[in-house]
Amino acid sequence: MRWESKGAIGFLAGPAETSGPYQGAVLFLDNNKPVWDKARAYFDLSAGYRLKFAGDKVRSKLQLNIKNAFEGGRLQPIAVNPDGRPYAYRIIDPHQFIASMRFDL
Repeated sequence: MRWESKGAIGFLAGPAETSGPYQGAVLFLDNNKPVWDKARAYFDLSAGYRLKFAGDKVRSKLQLNIKNAFEGGRLQPIAVNPDGRPYAYRIIDPHQFIASMRFDL
C-alpha cells in the first residue's frame, strides 16, 4: 500500500486592485485560500508459487505482481490557475501485470 496525503496544488486569487493603473486586476494570490488535491491510497498485490522439476534438482518460483491494482488510469491535476481551473496534469498509469519466473539450478 502506498499513501499520498492531501497537498496544495495552488492558491486562489486575492482581491482585485481598487485604485491606480491596475484597478480591477488581480495582482497577488491569497495565501489563505489554497486549493487542495485529495488524499489517495494505491495498492499493489503479489502472489508466488514454488515448483520443482527434474526430480527435485531444479527449483523455481513463479510470481505475479499487480501494480496499482485498483487504478484505471487518469489525468490528475497538479497545478491550478488563480480561478481554480487546472492547467497542469500528471498521468496516473492504470494497473500493470508483471509475471516472472526464477530458476535455481
